[in-house]
Amino acid sequence: IAKMNPTNHVSASDISSDALEVAKANALAHQVDINFMESNLFEQIPPQRYDLIVSNPPYISEDELELMDESVKKFEPSLALFAEDNGLAIYKQMARQMQAYVTNTSMIIVEIGFQQGKAVKDIFIDVFPQSTVNVQKDLNGKDRYVQIEL
Repeated sequence: IAKMNPTNHVSASDISSDALEVAKANALAHQVDINFMESNLFEQIPPQRYDLIVSNPPYISEDELELMDESVKKFEPSLALFAEDNGLAIYKQMARQMQAYVTNTSMIIVEIGFQQGKAVKDIFIDVFPQSTVNVQKDLNGKDRYVQIEL
């Protein structure tokens, strides 16, 4: 996003300092200016409004562990993968917190698990009832992300 829109102000956050170090190295390699913040969702993010919020939160239920590719289980930290409440806990927390960070014309895009489309859509409709919420599919026809237009 920062590379394609160099005049936009771009911020990025993660709960993991290790993940942020990798992201900072990538930003340096791609010569983009990004404001990095270590935060659990919005807890450490200064109050401001964003036009676009993109998130790939942990969304896998512990029950889905056996369905995961072995390389993911081996190389990805569980903090980045798993969420309670059938993988929906982070979406519920995020949707409530982000109300203070969006404008009435913001767009929110969140990656989801292939079985979570309706549940995540319902979470965001509940928090943002005046928005347009759509589940988008990947190239294999599986639910992949939810797009919320305020």
